[in-house]
Amino acid sequence: MGAVSLYFTLQAQDYTSFLLWASIHSITWAFTLPYIQSLLADMDPGGAVVTAGGLASGAGGGLGPTAAALTVSSDDYSGVLWVGLAAYLVAAACIVFVGSRVKALSE
Repeated sequence: MGAVSLYFTLQAQDYTSFLLWASIHSITWAFTLPYIQSLLADMDPGGAVVTAGGLASGAGGGLGPTAAALTVSSDDYSGVLWVGLAAYLVAAACIVFVGSRVKALSE
């Protein structure tokens, strides 16, 4: 759903639709983050991996806007959303892969 909302944010033609899809994107993240953290916790009961995941998330929050600024032109920010969409798809594939490995190890 996050990738879908990011795609529709890219397609928004007015402020209302942009606000709607950006809000859906934020809500999706709020529900996805605990799932990602539970996968990390299953990988390492000691909690070091969850801590590293939080650090990676914070680093992405800091470095992401810097990298995104490199794709913005004077009148177009669609490059930011396309790079974000691609990153979302890569991250989703990694989460599915890790989730299936953790589940297989726990059985």
